[in-house]
Amino acid sequence: MRCDRYRADLAELDAQRRKATCDVGNIALSAGVDILWFQWAEKRRSALNKDLARALVEEEHARAKAKRAFGRNQALSKILGQSVHRR
Repeated sequence: MRCDRYRADLAELDAQRRKATCDVGNIALSAGVDILWFQWAEKRRSALNKDLARALVEEEHARAKAKRAFGRNQALSKILGQSVHRR
C-alpha cells in the first residue's frame, strides 16, 4: 500500500533528523550545511504528509465504492433468490 510506504518514509526521515540533532560534533553543523539539510527535510516531510493525506483519501473513496458495490450485489442476490423461490 502506498500509505505504508509514505509512513515508512516519514519514520525514516524522523530517525535521520533525530540522529542529526544528536551529532553535535558533526563537521556539517559548523559548516552550516545542517541548516540546509533541515530545511530540505522539512520540505520533504511536508510533501510526504501531503502525499499520505491524498493516498488516505483515495483509499477511503475506494473503500466506500467497494462497500456500495458489495451492498448492491447483496441486494440483487437477495432479490434474484426471492424471485426464483416464487416460481
